[in-house]
Amino acid sequence: MNNHCFHIEIAQTQEQRERGLMYRQTLKEDAGMFFIFPQEDFQSFWMKNTPIPLDIIWINKENKIVH
Repeated sequence: MNNHCFHIEIAQTQEQRERGLMYRQTLKEDAGMFFIFPQEDFQSFWMKNTPIPLDIIWINKENKIVH
């Protein structure tokens, strides 16, 4: 099994989730941001003022990738 370490920021509060990665000009290849919500639900994202390319991975409460 290949192991890889990622540098992840946590967006846990409403304010942190609203700001997200806005205005970032760069993001290292091994970096990212977890958006943690108080309950599992359908969420939507609008990447306003985010000039970097992004991917979204959805993880459920059992820590399984679901989308």
